[in-house]
Amino acid sequence: IGSSILRPCVTSLITQKASRENQGKVLGLTNSIMSLTQIMAPMLSGILIQHRLLNVWAWCGTLFSGAGFALMMRQKNVNRGEL
Repeated sequence: IGSSILRPCVTSLITQKASRENQGKVLGLTNSIMSLTQIMAPMLSGILIQHRLLNVWAWCGTLFSGAGFALMMRQKNVNRGEL
């Protein structure tokens, strides 16, 4: 989900900021780097999980995701006038 939101935004920003002559080079480099990170991230996270080095980070991510979800639901209720 994150990549499907991030890639169009990054592409748009790059096309706005890079000169016309360099847009192809910059977009190619950016897409290559994003593809490499998508290949390497599962391998790296698997190694970290196997050696129990990702437990704290996983719980932090879970906590922040839960807090974000709670805030989103609260805002929905505020907009409806239920709170």
